Parts: sequence; C-alpha cells; structure tokens
Amino acid sequence: MKTCLQILWILGSVIEVTFIAVVLAVLFSLCVAAQSQTVPAEVKQAIAVSLKASNTDGIHEEGGIWGMDTLGKLLVIPAKPGKSHPVCTEGAVTISPGDAADPSLDANLKTIDGQWHVHPRATRQKDTYHLCYFVQPPSKEDIESAMDGEINLVIGAGDGNVYYYSTKGVTGKISYQEFLK
Repeated sequence: MKTCLQILWILGSVIEVTFIAVVLAVLFSLCVAAQSQTVPAEVKQAIAVSLKASNTDGIHEEGGIWGMDTLGKLLVIPAKPGKSHPVCTEGAVTISPGDAADPSLDANLKTIDGQWHVHPRATRQKDTYHLCYFVQPPSKEDIESAMDGEINLVIGAGDGNVYYYSTKGVTGKISYQEFLK
C-alpha cells in the first residue's frame, strides 16, 4: 500500500509540474502576442517592406528604427540596405538599423522606441553533407548591441519568426503571420 501511495504522489507531482509548465508556456505566448501589439501598424508595414526587399536576393539585411518626432508623432525611418553577403563565405551579413536611407528624417527624430532588421533567408548546399544558411534568431552581436528600454526585433526570413531581444538575450518569439495581426 505504501508503494502505491508513493507512486500516486510522484504521479501527482509530475502532473502538477506538467500543468504548471503548460500554464507558463501559455502565459509566455500571450505576453509575446501582447508585446507584438505594442509595435505600431506603420512599423509593421515598414517591416513587411524590409522583408520583401531582403528576400529579393536573400543575402542581405534590411531594417530601420522608429520613434517619435519633435511634434510627438510616430516616425519610421528605414535604413540603408546592408551589403550582400553570399552564404557559405567568410564574414557576417550586417546592417546598421540607425543608418537612415533618407538622412533628412533623422533631424526630426526626438526619441527612439525600437529597431528592427531582417536576417536573410538564403541557403546553399556547400557539399554533399553540408548546408549553409544564415542564423535566424538574434546573433551574439545583435544581443550585445541591443538598445536598452526600446523594442529590438529580428525578423527571421528563413524561419518565418519575429524575435524580441534585449542585452540579456531572446525575450520572445512569435510567428511573422501572428506578429502582423
């Protein structure tokens, strides 16, 4: 009888831990979904344009920043495209989200609320056993250069996810389609 009670207690603990894990996963998903709602629709539109532009060759990054202008209105500033960098070659594909494609917009920027950039989608078969691809989540360099207090986004063109990150690492992940809602 004692063994049966021990087994029931262990099962109860496992079920309780599993339930808690499920609840935490659901809450995490809801928090990430709520976080995507804090990204203005105009920024999401600019991100869609960046993704489309990056996908034209699949080997360069696109991005930008957003914030408030001197009149308190939303200002979205797309960046100059990053240089093309073929997959399976030395070095990294890069972009500077704050390097405005139209520098005249910078004069009106009062505060920065966030930044985004697209990680390219290209893949290439290096040889019979190796497939090369661009990293989709935020890189170590992305995390190190994250802006504190602002929203930092990486759009994985290859895996279809939007990653939220800070200097501490990835803080959330949501599908691109869910992000656009």
